[in-house]
Amino acid sequence: PLKSGYVKSQLFSSYRRKPILPPNYDKDYYKGIGVAPTEEEIRYKNPLNYMIKKSLQEKRQKKPRKENAPKRSRVKEIKKNK
Repeated sequence: PLKSGYVKSQLFSSYRRKPILPPNYDKDYYKGIGVAPTEEEIRYKNPLNYMIKKSLQEKRQKKPRKENAPKRSRVKEIKKNK
């Protein structure tokens, strides 16, 4: 069994590091593991950006818009705040 001090030090050191992002689609990494990104995925260059854009698109599609609700104008909000 591992000592508790060793486990704690490993956990603390792992949280101090910056997160490692996945490699871009144009790298040979994906060809090496046998994954072929689609044209849509390649357009975003990075898998993380692709997933963020896709999740935002899905949220927009699921959110029903009220037909009678007036559109909010950013210019009007700025003038109100002044």
